[in-house]
Amino acid sequence: MILSFLALVLFLQSLLAQTNASVTEPPNPAVIPVSRTGSAFVRQTLVLERAKEHPGDYDIEFIGDSITQFWERAGSNVWKEYYGKRKVINMGVSGDQTQNVLWRLEHGQLDGIKAKVAVIMIGTNNSKTNQFTEAQILEGVTTIVQ
Repeated sequence: MILSFLALVLFLQSLLAQTNASVTEPPNPAVIPVSRTGSAFVRQTLVLERAKEHPGDYDIEFIGDSITQFWERAGSNVWKEYYGKRKVINMGVSGDQTQNVLWRLEHGQLDGIKAKVAVIMIGTNNSKTNQFTEAQILEGVTTIVQ
C-alpha cells in the first residue's frame, strides 16, 4: 500500500513537472505593436506624415507620449529657447504606450530620419493600470531602444 502511494506521488510529481514545462508565458502586450484609435489616431498619422515629409539629418529626435507631444503647446517657449536653434523633430503622441511607439516604428516613423540623439519618453502610460508588470514595461522600452 505504501509503495503504491509512493508510486502515485512520484507519478503526479512527474506529471506536474511536465505540465509546468509545457506551459508557456503569454506574449508580453507591451512589445506587440498596436495602432492608436480615436482622436489619437489623428496625431499618430500626423507624426508619421511629419517623418515622411521631412526626412534627413536631425540633431535630436523626440519619441514618446504626451510629455513629448506637449513641447509643441504648453512647453513651446522652453522648446524655442533650448531647441529652436537645433534641427529637431517631435514624434510624441499623447497617451502612447510602448506598443504604440513600436507600431509607429514598424510603419516608417524613422525611415529617412538620421538623428544624432534620440530622446525617448515612454512607459508612463503603461504603468497607469495593473495591465503591465514592471518587467513587461521595461521589455517594451528596451525593444523600442533596440
